Amino acid sequence: MDTSHDPPIPLPIRVGDLSLDGFPDLVPILTSPTSGGVFGIGASFSRTPVVLSSVPCGRSVVGCSSNGRGRRGFQRLTSGVEALQSITDARGIALVDLDEDVGLSVYT
Repeated sequence: MDTSHDPPIPLPIRVGDLSLDGFPDLVPILTSPTSGGVFGIGASFSRTPVVLSSVPCGRSVVGCSSNGRGRRGFQRLTSGVEALQSITDARGIALVDLDEDVGLSVYT
């Protein structure tokens, strides 16, 4: 939830074909608590965008059966998205596709 609004509003999940393979990828904003000072005073939430790439089903792929059967699932990208991992205050994401060359913009 984006707590900068009153009442808080849900953080968006964007859908787009970031890998240009014809299958939709997901870009949600994940929240996690940050530690505060004494007794948690000053604690807040970190809001970091992540890229979930659509991949063929296999073992341990989210959205596929436990034996790896199914059509497509989602796998979190960790390579090439280091810049996104340093963002801790995202409130939204915009996907821009100019000349079929996808760009990702995060706003805080």
